[in-house]
Order: sequence, then structure tokens, then C-alpha cells
Amino acid sequence: MKQFEKLFSPIRLGSLELKNRFVVPPMATNLAYEDGTVTKAIEFLEDGALVSKNGKTLRFEGFDAVVLALGARSVNSLKEELKERVPEIYVIGDALAPRQAIHAIEEGAMAGLSV
Repeated sequence: MKQFEKLFSPIRLGSLELKNRFVVPPMATNLAYEDGTVTKAIEFLEDGALVSKNGKTLRFEGFDAVVLALGARSVNSLKEELKERVPEIYVIGDALAPRQAIHAIEEGAMAGLSV
């Protein structure tokens, strides 16, 4: 995929070399702050971003795209659209309430067992 060729290439961060540029979000690994924030975006660059964390500015560069995960508000408008057409609807995960991924997994499992 030419559009995201950097995504699959190695990158060096200080003395550490990573085989690709995939990043696991801290919210999925319980490393985010209580309010869900991890870093503050300061500036978006041609190939990355400047961010602030714990009073320090970090520069991330050499990326094809920057993906932002913003907000902590549930959106379940699909339930309203489908309620007249579908006999049973199970709302799980962040559509129910913003929380950790483990909650969505458990709710999905429970919904699956109940059908």
C-alpha cells in the first residue's frame, strides 16, 4: 500500500529501533490518565507531530498519517435508527459508555451468550 508505506517500515526512536510504526494506545493498556488523556498535540508536521507530555515536548516524525482518538462520549444513534426494524438490539462498549476495551469485550461476550 503505497499510501501508507512508512507505516510498515522500521523507525528509530533514540537507541531503540522498531520494526514498524504501529502504536498501541495507552488507554488500551491502562497507561492513560483518569480522564483518558495521554498527550496534548501541540503541532502537526508534514510527517508527524509535536506533543506535550508531563511538561516535556516530544517530536514524532517519519509517519504517513496521524490518527487522533478524541472525546469520551457515547454515541449510539444506530440503536435509535434500528429499533423499529430489529427485534433485539445490544448496545456495548463505548456506544454504551466510554470505558476500557475489556468492558466492550465482556459486554459483547454476554450479548453473544444471551442470543
